[in-house]
Amino acid sequence: MSYFRAVRAIAIFIGLMIPAQALALEFVTVGPRSMGMGGAGVAVTTDALATYWNPAGLAMTQTVDVRIQGGGQVIDRLGIADAIHDLEKFNTADILQANQDKAQDIANRINRHGATVSINGSAGLYIKGHLGEHAFGINISDVATGGGSVSTQAGFQLTAPGPNQQVNITGAMALQALEVRQAAFSYAYAFADKMFSIGVTGKFLQGAAYDGRMTLNGGQNVSITDNFGKPTISNAFGIDVGAIYRPSSWLRFGLVAKDINQPTF
Repeated sequence: MSYFRAVRAIAIFIGLMIPAQALALEFVTVGPRSMGMGGAGVAVTTDALATYWNPAGLAMTQTVDVRIQGGGQVIDRLGIADAIHDLEKFNTADILQANQDKAQDIANRINRHGATVSINGSAGLYIKGHLGEHAFGINISDVATGGGSVSTQAGFQLTAPGPNQQVNITGAMALQALEVRQAAFSYAYAFADKMFSIGVTGKFLQGAAYDGRMTLNGGQNVSITDNFGKPTISNAFGIDVGAIYRPSSWLRFGLVAKDINQPTF
């Protein structure tokens, strides 16, 4: 294939992908290299993890690769995790004004607009092989993402006067999560001396959707993971397509559209 025909082919391929890209699901960061690069992986991943990031990356190197990986991340926005930690340590038996002011401060921090906590993680087995310019990959993996936000505003109140008078802080958080277990097979092809590569991944998916609620009480331990509730299980099939353009050894562009058939759970 001539250089200009290759450019035209890749341009058409990318053009077809652009509308679908807006519908792709948010990435969970998979692999230590991508975690160290702040979640970048679409253009740089050429090992077995390309079955997740961008199948086109499989064909950019003629290698055999087997990886077992696991990782996770917690994101605390606006310090809500610290506020909940202070809530757990709060002394409800201290009814002095200073402790009431502390209760109000904790409630205000929990109620701050935009304060959320999110978690994501992944684990799996990833395999890559090749036959000349043709590459293939397999992965058996589990990817999960979830989080919580305030559903009932936190507040405090002083109980009725008496020997057991207390300062109570109460509130609630809504919890949602999605876990996707997948068995995926990828194929990729490189051409024009590995200047271009294209790839596709087909995935059998099992989704587990969680929808829970967590009550917040001052002086009591808070466990997010124990309050997601029972999952709703469903099955689907997903398709990813990707492309990589490498004009030189030090410059590479990548594009991927994940789940272009819009599987739902």
